[in-house]
Amino acid sequence: VLGVEVVLPDGAIWDGLRALRKDNTGYDLKQLFLGAEGTLGIMTAAVLKLYPLPKASATALAAVQSPRAAVELLNLFRGRCGDRVTGFEIISRLCIDLLRKHIPKYPDPLPQRQEWYLLCELNDTLATTDLNAVMEETLSAATEAGLVLDAVIANSRAQATTLWQMREEVPEANRREGPWVRHDVSVPVVRTPPVIRRRVDA
Repeated sequence: VLGVEVVLPDGAIWDGLRALRKDNTGYDLKQLFLGAEGTLGIMTAAVLKLYPLPKASATALAAVQSPRAAVELLNLFRGRCGDRVTGFEIISRLCIDLLRKHIPKYPDPLPQRQEWYLLCELNDTLATTDLNAVMEETLSAATEAGLVLDAVIANSRAQATTLWQMREEVPEANRREGPWVRHDVSVPVVRTPPVIRRRVDA
């Protein structure tokens, strides 16, 4: 988001429709409105920087021993794949169990039961890039390093969509299990393992 136009509570219009990627003429007030969810004013227009749709993609589900191993795997992916890493989500075994209990159309993603899973996605705007090969090489290196226990790479767009649908339906499976506390927190990536450990111990 490069700029926004906002109607303020008193009816005044704040014009922040800038198209500059870097604007150091003063405070970057648009950030206040972007993070306020409409409580400071209603956005009525925006200037956006758009990016081309990816022409090549690869999706995989990998099993790891712990959240700490997941962070190490993310670092390995970033080092080998750079900005092509566009999705990297950790999923606990509890989430998979609830998903299979309440939405049984989904099979167990891997032959053996594992405690932690990672959903990884690579994208590239070049159609000539063989991202499946890049994904396979990266997971192979991760396996040799002891970070990955098992993994499956989607062989088609349909399989990739199914893996992402499993992830997206975890909240619904939680709701069907019973009352639950929904949370959406942000912590530095390196702090994720201790936060999860404290949550589990509690």
